[in-house]
Amino acid sequence: MEWTSLNIAHHITAPNPLAIRKEFIPAAHCFPEHKHKWHQVVYATAGDLMVKTIEQSFLISPKLQAVWLPAGTQHQVGSSQGAYFNSLWIANDAHNQFDMSEPTIFDVSPFLKALILEISDRR
Repeated sequence: MEWTSLNIAHHITAPNPLAIRKEFIPAAHCFPEHKHKWHQVVYATAGDLMVKTIEQSFLISPKLQAVWLPAGTQHQVGSSQGAYFNSLWIANDAHNQFDMSEPTIFDVSPFLKALILEISDRR
């Protein structure tokens, strides 16, 4: 499949301590490889979402899973069929309570889902 690159918003600064981005990725589109100075949680609200790092690939099930990307992780995000997604951007020093130093896929609880959607709707 031929993928079309999307523009990355390079003007965006690091969150303080949390920021959220809500976006649609059209079918067969992706954000090219990039990295951030902050941590990122990638969550699909509808559609398939592929998150690729140098060493791993994650296919996110809509509404059920998310991917944690530690600060500095080179990654690419795309969708083969189109997807609505939310990215939580977390300041580098805001996660000291737990150790997630590697990209990780995790289940999204109903509480976390509601929190992500509520924050997204308020921005």
